[in-house]
Amino acid sequence: MELGLSWEMAMFVAGGFAGGLTIGVAGFGAGPVLLAVWLHILPPAIAAPVLALCVSVGQVQSFLVVKKAFSWPRFWPFLAGGLLGVPAGAAVLLYVSGDLLSRMIGGFLVVYAVVFLMTRSTAHFKRGGRPADAAAGFGAGVACGAASIPGPPMNIWCSLRGWSKDVQRATFQPFNITVVLVGAIIYAWNGLVTANVIWLALIAVPAIAAGTRLGIMAYHLFDERQYRQLLLYTLLVSGVTLVWPF
Repeated sequence: MELGLSWEMAMFVAGGFAGGLTIGVAGFGAGPVLLAVWLHILPPAIAAPVLALCVSVGQVQSFLVVKKAFSWPRFWPFLAGGLLGVPAGAAVLLYVSGDLLSRMIGGFLVVYAVVFLMTRSTAHFKRGGRPADAAAGFGAGVACGAASIPGPPMNIWCSLRGWSKDVQRATFQPFNITVVLVGAIIYAWNGLVTANVIWLALIAVPAIAAGTRLGIMAYHLFDERQYRQLLLYTLLVSGVTLVWPF
């Protein structure tokens, strides 16, 4: 399927810009935003691999802003768990439909966001150490393999750890980059990365990069409390788009 020089192309580019803006501001959430727009004009078999190919551009661009806060000892348990979780999530689809799983995850995100938006205190969970982090990474990997949404589960866990906004982003963004690239490799292996997919990804990249740049500028305006509120609202919107696709 090809997009003509019409409102469909404008909608495609606008969706890319909105997804990039979300990455720049929050560090995650581009998937639900992009797919909420793109699935109106592209079939899932094209929209998903285009997303996997081009969204990493915005993720890398945004990660560079907080790279000084990156810690390999903190990151590797998430990565190990995530790489095990992706194939497990793909296997889940043999027994549970992707749509049902997406709605279940979306419902959880809505409840989580609403509860914590209504409470003034911030819950922190600092027990469990690296095994708990690996388990969280595994859960995010399962969500990625089954529904292509690793960001929200990782964000929730990093927030519960009580880390600063830079440390949170320096942890969940490289995780998202890695598992999304694994997904892109799987798409290519299955023959879904066609010439049309590559062409659409090349069109989307400048829009995503521009949106990400603008979002990064906005990110620097938020303090820790405001960033927490922003993440909760992003989780809420992500959950709503999963439960009730536009």
